[in-house]
Amino acid sequence: MKERFKFRAWDSELMWYQGELYFVFGSNDYWEAYVYGDDVPIFTKEDAKIMQYSGLQDKNNKDIYEGDIISLKNEEGHHILAICEYDIARRIIHENEVDIPSFYFRVPAYDNKKTFPIVNNYQNKHDLELFEIVGNIHENIDLIND
Repeated sequence: MKERFKFRAWDSELMWYQGELYFVFGSNDYWEAYVYGDDVPIFTKEDAKIMQYSGLQDKNNKDIYEGDIISLKNEEGHHILAICEYDIARRIIHENEVDIPSFYFRVPAYDNKKTFPIVNNYQNKHDLELFEIVGNIHENIDLIND
């Protein structure tokens, strides 16, 4: 069985999820998104920004997508905000340079440090038990710009 990926889209006015999508790519980085079984595109690169599901859920069992703003408490009890992103998470330079793409959480308050969920954190819990989605970068950019 093929694994399908979940996406949601931001169309400059509304965040929405259309279900399982497939993409048709064209020249010059152009693409169209379709719902499985349909032959009319629901949006294109010009219409919307696409965010992929990270495969992770927060403490409320909500799916974490690219662009979600996560709140977590640090050891001192302060709330820290992090943004879920997908990009080059790590670069290894040995004999060859190797880029490792992955989902990670960028923390603006700490010089945009990239971090990953810790399995056994300072509370002897998995970080995902503390993470809570508080918004996303399209609708709540003010949360991280303060």
